[in-house]
Amino acid sequence: MAGAEHVCGVKVCVVGAGLSGLTAAKTFQEQGFDVTIFERSSKLGGVWNTAYRNVRLQQNKLDFRLVDYDWPEGTPDFPGKRDVQKCLKGFASRFGLEERIEYETCVVDLAREDGKGWVVTTAEVSGEARPKVHQFAYVVVACGALGPPKKAVAERLVKQGFKGAVLHSSEYQAPTSAFSNRNVVVIGGSSSGIEVAVDLARTAAKVTMVIRDDVQWVFPRYGWLGAPMRLCGNGAMWQPLWLRNAKARALFAMRYGATLDRFGLRPQHAPFEGKIIASDEFYTYLEHGLIQLVRASSFEVGPDGRSLVFSGGREEPADIVITCTGFEPPGVKSMPFLAKFLDPEVGLNGLYRSVFHPDIPDCAFVGYAYGFVSIPIIAALQAAAAANALAGRLRLPPAKAQRAEVEGKVQGNGWGTTLWLTDNQAVREIQELAGAKGPPPPPPQRTLLSYAAPAGVLLAAAAAGTALALRRARS
Repeated sequence: MAGAEHVCGVKVCVVGAGLSGLTAAKTFQEQGFDVTIFERSSKLGGVWNTAYRNVRLQQNKLDFRLVDYDWPEGTPDFPGKRDVQKCLKGFASRFGLEERIEYETCVVDLAREDGKGWVVTTAEVSGEARPKVHQFAYVVVACGALGPPKKAVAERLVKQGFKGAVLHSSEYQAPTSAFSNRNVVVIGGSSSGIEVAVDLARTAAKVTMVIRDDVQWVFPRYGWLGAPMRLCGNGAMWQPLWLRNAKARALFAMRYGATLDRFGLRPQHAPFEGKIIASDEFYTYLEHGLIQLVRASSFEVGPDGRSLVFSGGREEPADIVITCTGFEPPGVKSMPFLAKFLDPEVGLNGLYRSVFHPDIPDCAFVGYAYGFVSIPIIAALQAAAAANALAGRLRLPPAKAQRAEVEGKVQGNGWGTTLWLTDNQAVREIQELAGAKGPPPPPPQRTLLSYAAPAGVLLAAAAAGTALALRRARS
């Protein structure tokens, strides 16, 4: 694109109408581009339409705030599924995005046409109509950072003759009567495993959680003096990493030190250098026996087909097994329309600064990021970088230079991917592409002092009451 003055009417295709797709569409639309959004489901919202009923954000709502749009009044600090759906619906309505969405339409093929951009072939999910062919100058892929669910463990249990029900966490919806008075085994100790175990703890007869050695930090949603965790600095991704880790370690030492040691749940890595999970109930439920913990490297189906036998010999009854074994990374399986462009073994792990693929020109990826970062902010920065590239405000380095930077990071960051953005440097690099000096400033909020003041009043009142009682006793 020659320059910013030529963007009006330039056609942009956005694949996906979830949070990232809507954010990208808003960004391009506001800069004068003609945007079309293709969404394979019947409504916007992406993963929030399929998440289980009681799911809540892992982050404070102020860290998960859509650009130029506030949460509806009365939204809790850590919104649930319906809160997020309502917010996304309002966001799309406010910025006129919904009329740009073609629902129940999937992209089945992308092809480059020299000098003309992209030929995009779409088809109705129902398969009733013939495929349609569209012409676009630019393609933004924003169809979710999760690939297909990993079901190898579930399939192995079935092959070994397990007689109970086996679910993957993606198939779990709610603690219904089907789980009442049943022995439930939850396999996996990451976010979905902990969330499902907590959700079922007061419904099932017994919940047994099985984890290996990959122990993660489980943050409370409320920290010092009852302040939402963001106020402690742990959700502020622009703070120095060492400071965030130091604050988190201090919090865990004071609140959960004995519990972590008792159950062997103290991770070896620093709090913000791995996966981070938020749950107010998990450690409490462990302490009170509502969740039983098993540490095992392997397990087999018991002789009767209704139990699991773990390495070390422990056996647990099992009527239902829920495998919380995660999802494959985004790639060809979840985005078959990119099959001719992506290496099946690498997928999106080789994105240049988490936005651009060195071998796919006139294309950007939005919302593909891992780590405890604000996805709305990251998606907005990624979309701004993509719009800058299309408008001619950003000149990307040659593909060879992009590949060299990607390879250096993949080898040096220990994650094997450029999508982990825990390190502030990675966020700053996206900001440079977006032309932003920093993340959008947070809205006004309560400070720690505002939480400390009521606590101080209560302590002072308690001290005064105690002193008065002592005086009366002496008299």
